[in-house]
Amino acid sequence: MSEQKNPRGNPFGISLIPQLFNTCGLSTILMLTGKSPHLSQTNRFFLSRVLELIQPILIDKIKNMDREISLQYALQYLLLKIENRSTINYEFIYHFLHNKFGHVLDDQVAIHTYLMTMKMDHLNKTQNYSTYDSYRLYMEKKGIITTNLLRNEMFTMKSDLELKFLMEIFGYQFIPNESGDGTGALFIANKKRKNDFEKIQLLLTEISSNSNYRILYGVHNHWVAVTGMSEEKGSGQVFIHYNDPMIPEAKTIPLDEIDGTHRFYIFKESETDVVKLWEMMEQVIVQEIQIEKNLQNRTAVEKVLASREEVNIDLVKELNLSRKISMLQADRESKSHLSINLHPTKTLQSTRHSGKEKDWDTDVDFEFEDQN
Repeated sequence: MSEQKNPRGNPFGISLIPQLFNTCGLSTILMLTGKSPHLSQTNRFFLSRVLELIQPILIDKIKNMDREISLQYALQYLLLKIENRSTINYEFIYHFLHNKFGHVLDDQVAIHTYLMTMKMDHLNKTQNYSTYDSYRLYMEKKGIITTNLLRNEMFTMKSDLELKFLMEIFGYQFIPNESGDGTGALFIANKKRKNDFEKIQLLLTEISSNSNYRILYGVHNHWVAVTGMSEEKGSGQVFIHYNDPMIPEAKTIPLDEIDGTHRFYIFKESETDVVKLWEMMEQVIVQEIQIEKNLQNRTAVEKVLASREEVNIDLVKELNLSRKISMLQADRESKSHLSINLHPTKTLQSTRHSGKEKDWDTDVDFEFEDQN
């Protein structure tokens, strides 16, 4: 793909926001929703409020990041709440999105649940117990989010559905097209069919010049934000301009180089007032973050291992005492040519996870009361 830097093609001043590892989808959402003449002030105010509220579960280096980059953590926090069906306090978001997406939302929640379960299984097998515990808290305790979980999930590639959900709560409605691939995205199925190519060109040119629309651009395994279109005088060649969060820089690609692997997702400002939605989210986060904050300093795994360690210290003392007694007995019995026979009353228990789910269930004690 031949690309060149081009300062033109951004009539609405869409910001260029760098991504972190694999967070191109989240940074693209921030770019697309940050310069709306009607929504940007509301969106940024509430998203910044979310970031402020979740500070207790962010590590220090995140707190010192550029604000536009750190806001990606706030987006990830919200996405985790959206995709967990057991987050009872967020039922209002589920109903809001279900009214927009129907069974597609339920399908995504099921996929998310499966993927999280697979990750838990892997973490357990590799004995990464602190992270395993973070996932288990999230899956079994009504969507509780802790630092390890938030950091891990930040670096997973986001699907088009997940980004559609986020755009919706920012006040942008997805406009599906009959694409035939189930995504609802615009794409060129066959470049040899001139009518299809001209249709795509006309739609993209018209949409990109309207401030009420936004275009999410999926190119291979990467997300970028379309900033505009332009036509070269003389040759009539059409260019797509977009912000690439990976470099990060503004880029340009000739439209005739687009193939069937490129997808364009069209969003339009919704008539739905999302202010009430954000206000409700803020109220819930204020309550739940206290629980999540307390869990940072005393995770269940740390408590279990500490408890086991205390038991093991006692067992070691008892074992040593038993050995001394046995040695004294052996010394006396050796004079009578009797064999030495050590029989410790107890054996040292391993502080490591046994790998049995039954052991885990009986040992882990999840605490959700605010004891501060």
